[in-house]
Amino acid sequence: MKNKLLNLCIVFFACLSYSSNAQEISNKDSSSKNYIISNLSHSYIGSRTFNSSSSLLPYESGSSIGIVYHRMFFKNFGANISYSKTTGLSKFNHLQSYTTGNANIIGDENVAFNSSLHHSANIGLTYRNTAGTRHELLTAVGLSYKHLRYNSIGETHFNYADNVATIMSYDYHSSKEIGFYLSLDYLFFITKEVGIGVHGAYEDSFLSIASIGASLAYRF
Repeated sequence: MKNKLLNLCIVFFACLSYSSNAQEISNKDSSSKNYIISNLSHSYIGSRTFNSSSSLLPYESGSSIGIVYHRMFFKNFGANISYSKTTGLSKFNHLQSYTTGNANIIGDENVAFNSSLHHSANIGLTYRNTAGTRHELLTAVGLSYKHLRYNSIGETHFNYADNVATIMSYDYHSSKEIGFYLSLDYLFFITKEVGIGVHGAYEDSFLSIASIGASLAYRF
């Protein structure tokens, strides 16, 4: 799932890059050296939800919010720093009850879940694929320092007759990691300084994150 999403992001931004270059032929190149971009994205976390082997658990989905600063030192090359916060949540499919110890919980919606919280600080290099008065495409690659916390359902037993899942164990984890990241920002500037766009990103780690969403940019 995450590989398909990443491939779709790459193809999508490649098409945007080609389209932007075609439209920018007659435009003067951007002279902006600084970019501040905020983004809000939908995210997919991990190849499976955490470390559980249960076939009942889906991929975890979540949301990300972030901010990035790009500084161009040359026409097409520069550096960037960024911060993002990602939260994720997944639930059992079609389960309205579960037991743990001597407690039994029943609800109208799915109630057994896994959750995670990721704080990521990124630093890397920026390549300005397209530089124009209206359209810009920025690619960033580098290293991501991530602090993640998650809790997940461990061993479970499912009683199909009573539609009840018994949670035998629950896992809690906190760690700090360093991994690779890639981000792409297509920007359309409404005014000379302010623009809107599409943001895509991928962070590779124990719980990898693939995100795509909307962004708001300011250049100067």
